[in-house]
Amino acid sequence: MHCVFFLFTLFYLLCLRQMLKGYVTHSVVKPNSALYAVKKKKKKIPKLINITVSSDNEIGTKGEIKKVKLSHAFNYIIPQKLGYRSTIEELVEKEKNENTLRYIDEIKASFIWAYMKKLNDFIIPFQFGKDEKFCVTQDNIVDYLLCRGLIRENDDVYDKMKSKKIKLSDFGTYPIKYTFLNNININVTVKIFKK
Repeated sequence: MHCVFFLFTLFYLLCLRQMLKGYVTHSVVKPNSALYAVKKKKKKIPKLINITVSSDNEIGTKGEIKKVKLSHAFNYIIPQKLGYRSTIEELVEKEKNENTLRYIDEIKASFIWAYMKKLNDFIIPFQFGKDEKFCVTQDNIVDYLLCRGLIRENDDVYDKMKSKKIKLSDFGTYPIKYTFLNNININVTVKIFKK
């Protein structure tokens, strides 16, 4: 009888322990909030396609390659025969042309940087008598720089300096600023003084 009582008590304690675990826990479980939350709409990324324009129209000029939405291309542009789908050869040719132009601009910029190192804050002196009438123009400035080998003829810097209209007829100091591509500036000072 003692054994049965002992086994019954042990069995009761084990069951009680199991029941307590099921009802009393220390971890708090959050309710499933996905049912009540509003889902965020995913931003649709428009699918683009390259179209070559077949004639001059509102899309672009003939032969120009444009990126347009896929739906716009197949619903409007291609049926209206305003353009056609670009071929791989056309895309490669366009990329080559863009790269070539970019390299040419980089080379021009490097030449202008070299000139900027030589000519920036350069002082060009001109000397005239007190009663002498004079007029210093861009031709005089360009000739001065050419004679000293600071610039070359038929160059971007030469053309830019030649094209700027300058007429100086008084004594004094005149700062001149030349602006080139990529906002590269060359500052030259012209000093006209008396003998």
